[in-house]
Amino acid sequence: MHRNARLVPVGLMASVLAAALASCYRAAPIDEAAVLREIRAESRRVAGGGPADPAAPVLLTEEAAVAAAVANAPRVVAARGEVAVARAGVREARRLDNPELRASNEHPIEGAGRADQLQLAVRWDPPNPWVFTAATAVAEAEVTIAEARLATEIARAAREARSAHNRAAHAAARSAVADEQIRLATRRVDLLGEGARHGATDPLDLAAAGIGLAETRAAAARAGARGADALVELAALTGIAAIAVTPLEPAACSAPPPGDPSAEDAAATSHPLVREARAAYARSEAVLREQHARQVPWLRWVQIGWEHRFERGASPGDPAADPARDGLVLGAALELPFLDWNLGGVARGKAERDRDGNRLRASLAQVVASARAARDRWRGARASFERLVADAAPAAQRAVETAGKAAAAGRIPEAAALDAMARALRIRVALLDAALECREAEIEARRTAGEP
Repeated sequence: MHRNARLVPVGLMASVLAAALASCYRAAPIDEAAVLREIRAESRRVAGGGPADPAAPVLLTEEAAVAAAVANAPRVVAARGEVAVARAGVREARRLDNPELRASNEHPIEGAGRADQLQLAVRWDPPNPWVFTAATAVAEAEVTIAEARLATEIARAAREARSAHNRAAHAAARSAVADEQIRLATRRVDLLGEGARHGATDPLDLAAAGIGLAETRAAAARAGARGADALVELAALTGIAAIAVTPLEPAACSAPPPGDPSAEDAAATSHPLVREARAAYARSEAVLREQHARQVPWLRWVQIGWEHRFERGASPGDPAADPARDGLVLGAALELPFLDWNLGGVARGKAERDRDGNRLRASLAQVVASARAARDRWRGARASFERLVADAAPAAQRAVETAGKAAAAGRIPEAAALDAMARALRIRVALLDAALECREAEIEARRTAGEP
């Protein structure tokens, strides 16, 4: 039998083993209907909705909206998956190459195609320890980058959920005021219409009142449309189809903290944008270290084996015959990077490190400037809100009370009292708008400050 035939069972067994290992994998199809049911149940649980009537609107607080958005926002879910992938990449980077079992009937040096010998050897590619360490550091930096991107997506989802919730709450409060404005405008039209029937009202005043009523209804419709848009956005962010919100309170504007350089330092340290840029710089440093390590000569492979030479000769006892014998076979290959010295890889690594260093500097400047500007905007919005609360709102309330007493005493017509009440409602709308602007400024200031 030809010596090559002795290698057939070994190859066949290896093929069967590889097929068996490959058959261990099983596909995992996703039951999308079950996933949808799970998402709806979980989102309602996060939002505090009752399971009795899934179609009933969920009264969603701001914090519950943030929790649902962080749990269900597609970008956040994808970013969490990227963190898991990056952590698996660290494990992959620490992987060592498997040794290989080699079987051959050719001489390792002469390469003669003679079938009079059999060699079994184990060959292994030993890792360059400097390259291995640097590659592991690169993978660990990828984890930090993925975590920073996850923090960025969480902050974005939280900001968008807070903003949409506040706009929906503002629209709900604005709708309540609009209903009162429509009631007053309708009453004014009725009073002027009654006066016109008795010849005591100028028809132009009645026409102007009718136009005012139409404008009030149009403004109410616009406010309702804005509220509906905010609820649609909130539903898309949270994954909750039916949502109700509590109307925004005019006192919902909190005071900003005093300007403090330490707050800017904290933002520059903890902001996700800076964390990502810092991790990218660490990754480029590790990549450059790996490229330098590749300039060092290192073993490509080492091998140890056993060789059996079969008896070779014309006839037994022939003095020229080569007797059968066994022997230990050793081998190694050393890579000598003298032709290029990996200069291209080193140059690219330096360029990437410089790029990421400049990105880190720019990120620090951007975060500090954004935090300062957002805090100033918050401070200005709070000041405008306080002026309305301290001056305009009390004056409007006093005017309503004075006009009401004068109308009750018969000194002024009821229409004049209605005008005072309408002005007070416009002040309330302005107060709601100022509170919303202050809340939006606060949300943005806390986000730019890197607060979790």
